[in-house]
Amino acid sequence: MEQPSLPKSGCGRIVLRRTNARRRVTVFFAGRHACGPRIDDGYGSAFALRHGLNAVLVQPNRPRWYQGPLGRQLPQLLAEVLAGFDHVTFGGAGMGAYGALLAAQHIAADHVLAVHPVSTLDPRKAPLSRAQRRDGARLGRDIAPVLTHRARHYTLVATGPEDAVHAARMFLPAGRTTRLNAGQLTPGGTLGLSDRALLGLLGAAAPALARAG
Repeated sequence: MEQPSLPKSGCGRIVLRRTNARRRVTVFFAGRHACGPRIDDGYGSAFALRHGLNAVLVQPNRPRWYQGPLGRQLPQLLAEVLAGFDHVTFGGAGMGAYGALLAAQHIAADHVLAVHPVSTLDPRKAPLSRAQRRDGARLGRDIAPVLTHRARHYTLVATGPEDAVHAARMFLPAGRTTRLNAGQLTPGGTLGLSDRALLGLLGAAAPALARAG
């Protein structure tokens, strides 16, 4: 079942796709390559359908992605969509990871999965390469900082040391953050991960969160 939640206002779309009656859902935030006016569900929909998961798809429609009008509307719209669920995971890769962290400033998700996070809107600096390391001091100045963290747990999946430069701009809470090194991402994989790896990360969070509660 598909429930569009964000009107066609030029800001983007939020869609709930429910495949089962469980009160558990994963919110997939589109990264830079999936943003735009053309509907692109490749960043989470097919994965959710393959594995029978409830999913919410967040696809911004503006060049500045999670900034501006959508950034102001997003928490309220998501809260309405998520009202019927009691276990919520936010997930994203690249700029989608930033979107997930931004939403968790306002919504107390159970788990946030941030893969290969990007902390700049400038595609020439995302991801940061060793040749651009001198630009690290300027990262984050073109996006709102992520200073509040309401989620119960965060998982940061890095692909190399340069990811740490981006992640540092998101001020993740050390006591509630697990940092993993995934090495190379999987080309074409959901959030840049293989299905097995992503299922493991989504499932591994549940027991730990249950114990913490």
